Amino acid sequence: MKKLETQHDWDDVKGSIKTPLLLIKLSPICPTSFSAERIFNSWAENVDESKISLFSINVIAARPLSRSIASELNITHQSPQAIFLNSDMKVISEASHYSIDESWLNNCLKGL
Repeated sequence: MKKLETQHDWDDVKGSIKTPLLLIKLSPICPTSFSAERIFNSWAENVDESKISLFSINVIAARPLSRSIASELNITHQSPQAIFLNSDMKVISEASHYSIDESWLNNCLKGL
């Protein structure tokens, strides 16, 4: 999983992505984010990253980027939040808080 920290990082991803991607936005000070991160990391251990690209954003350290992405994708900024996009950078699905679970994550992989 790659960390996105700046607008430049995000622009690079948009310009080079060839696979669907899953972006998780987390707060380092939120217990709900800790839970979502643990679920996501456990799930990600078995993901074939040649089929889906995984990215994370620390919403405290990269708040402007996190808000910019939410605005660009026309979604409400939340944390924790997971966003599944196709290779054309269109939102396919999103989940937040306790909706980020193994079932939701596995559904993102269906059809890849």
